[in-house]
Amino acid sequence: TGEVPSRWGLKGTEDLGAGYQAFFVLENGFQPGTGALNYGGRLFGRQANVGVSGGFGALTLGRQMNMTMIVLA
Repeated sequence: TGEVPSRWGLKGTEDLGAGYQAFFVLENGFQPGTGALNYGGRLFGRQANVGVSGGFGALTLGRQMNMTMIVLA
């Protein structure tokens, strides 16, 4: 008992030229003692998103961290 959940993930970027960059984030949480997935058992239930960034900022689509998740983490 008292185990802290662990997490793992994948993150990547690709230069698109002209100051643009594509990116993705896939992140999951699990219980180290049992191997059970967190976030309702969904694979990559913590974050799963893709986006494009440039001089305008970033446009991200998908499941992402929100302020509530950051504060409670």
